[in-house]
Amino acid sequence: MRFVYAELPLVWAQLLAYTRYRFECALRASVLLGFVGLPTLGFHLETAFREGRYHEAGALMWLFYLLIASLHWWSHRRLIPVLLIGGIWLLGPWPSVDRALVWRFVSEDI
Repeated sequence: MRFVYAELPLVWAQLLAYTRYRFECALRASVLLGFVGLPTLGFHLETAFREGRYHEAGALMWLFYLLIASLHWWSHRRLIPVLLIGGIWLLGPWPSVDRALVWRFVSEDI
């Protein structure tokens, strides 16, 4: 409990900044790794270029630019409920989960 009440408040800002930095790096890497054939965001961009669909490639490039440029606005406290509700709504139906299997995983397997 000492960590939660004494140490965590001191480093919370640095943890958030590092988390945003790593997310930005991951987003940029997923765009670049698509050009070597991995099925990431960049794969769709490279495929659009290769197939001559330049209007789609241009739209994807703008979308990637806007995603990366707006990363610093994503972590505002007022936006978190909106993002959570939007994420749950966009995910669609939840799969059914057997509670006995979840309990077995938590109690025995871990």
